[in-house]
Amino acid sequence: FVIVSPVILANKGLALAQIILNHLHDFQFHWEEKQFSLDASIAAVELNQELFSFDQVMLLADETLYLAKQEGRGLIRTQDDSLRHKANQRE
Repeated sequence: FVIVSPVILANKGLALAQIILNHLHDFQFHWEEKQFSLDASIAAVELNQELFSFDQVMLLADETLYLAKQEGRGLIRTQDDSLRHKANQRE
C-alpha cells in the first residue's frame, strides 16, 4: 500500500498507515479448512514542493515501498527512510 498526503497532514498519513496495518493484522479468513491472515508493507509519501509531477510521486512511492518490503513484512516506511537508504548506499 502507498499513502500519499500533503506535508501538513504527514502525521495523519502515518496514523492512517498504522490503522491499515492493524486492521490487516487482525483480519483472518478461512478457506478449505485453513486459516489465513494478511500482512502488508506501507509507504507513506508526503507531497511537497520538490515533487513536480505525478511520475516523481509514483517513483518515490515505489522506492519507499520497495524499501519497506525489503526490510520485512508489516512495516511502514517514509520517503525520508528511502532517501536516507539511497544516501547510505552511495557512501
